[in-house]
Amino acid sequence: MDKAMELARTIAKNAPISLRLTKEIFHIAPQVSQEDVQRFCNRCRDYIEKTEDATEGPRAFPEKRQPNWQGK
Repeated sequence: MDKAMELARTIAKNAPISLRLTKEIFHIAPQVSQEDVQRFCNRCRDYIEKTEDATEGPRAFPEKRQPNWQGK
């Protein structure tokens, strides 16, 4: 259980929009065709690329700091 909680905390440190959409992908993937999953993934990526969080991650990296995810 300790390892599971450690992994959950690590995952939770990531961008909330990306986490939410990744969870949705995992939920729908077994129910639809591979092509439909790929289309959904592409739409998710396109959406994420337009968020403020998408610019925060690459901005934080060279500054050697943790990203300040806003979920926007």
